[in-house]
Amino acid sequence: MAVSGRALPRRLATDADWVVLDGVGHCPQLDVPLDTAELILGFTASVEPC
Repeated sequence: MAVSGRALPRRLATDADWVVLDGVGHCPQLDVPLDTAELILGFTASVEPC
């Protein structure tokens, strides 16, 4: 069964949250820096330290 490159990460990371940023290319930190920072900070705040 062929799997597109776009679908592969979703199939491999089934427990991950999937966020689609419309109109954003390969550098979300440049295209939408505030949105990207909020997503990163939200994730890091929810993870327990090692």
